[in-house]
Amino acid sequence: MIIYVCGKKGFGKTTFVKRHIVPKWNRIVVLDSLGFEYPYLSANNFSDYCTLVKSNITKPYFRIAYTPFDKMETEFFKLCLVMSSCLIVIEETDLYCTTSQIEPSLDRLVRYGRHRNLDLVFLSRRPAEVHRNITAQADVIISFRQTEPRDLEYFKQIS
Repeated sequence: MIIYVCGKKGFGKTTFVKRHIVPKWNRIVVLDSLGFEYPYLSANNFSDYCTLVKSNITKPYFRIAYTPFDKMETEFFKLCLVMSSCLIVIEETDLYCTTSQIEPSLDRLVRYGRHRNLDLVFLSRRPAEVHRNITAQADVIISFRQTEPRDLEYFKQIS
């Protein structure tokens, strides 16, 4: 399943995900762009993240947060496709794609993650700034208050 959550800054997107989606999963990996939203096993560089994944991947329960200070998002997305049966949460999705471009490894995760039993949750402020492959593949779109004309128009087009 792919869930897309959008809304203005401070309206509770992350809180909603942490309260209503995350508890349903035992195996979770988060791309936490801010570095403090998820109090899980954390890695600030890709090498540490890989070590955490390798040591936990066979366990029935793990929660790992990766903060990409070393700009290894592409490798993060690739490594996600090696996992199975877990929830992948990607905060600030618009940092990793635009309306016209999407990182190929992220696109691959969106298109083929379901074959690995990966559920994906994408969060961003503005739906009009996220690549259409993400919103088009979403099974559920949750929108908090929207006031920007481009975002309102976006929702008119897809409804």
